[in-house]
Amino acid sequence: MLVCKVIGNATSTVKDSRLEGYPLLVVGRVKLNSGQLLDEFIAVDNVGAGEGEVVGVIQGAPAQSALEVKGVPIDAVVVSIFDSLNVEGKEIYRK
Repeated sequence: MLVCKVIGNATSTVKDSRLEGYPLLVVGRVKLNSGQLLDEFIAVDNVGAGEGEVVGVIQGAPAQSALEVKGVPIDAVVVSIFDSLNVEGKEIYRK
């Protein structure tokens, strides 16, 4: 699972019909020790995340099984919204 920050949303007038009802978010992978945003990409939102929230994203084959709809052509899905993150006893994020 990747730690990412929601930095925007994507609007698509045409998309696979199996994705109807699922928002598309622009997320940036977060470097944990600095909070720096690394690469940005689009992820399907499965949990109702909003801009500015820190989320957990899964990619690849596991992402396809995260949605109730099977066989959807996706590569990344937001599966959690983090309230806090602690690494080696140090709090690095709190909502």
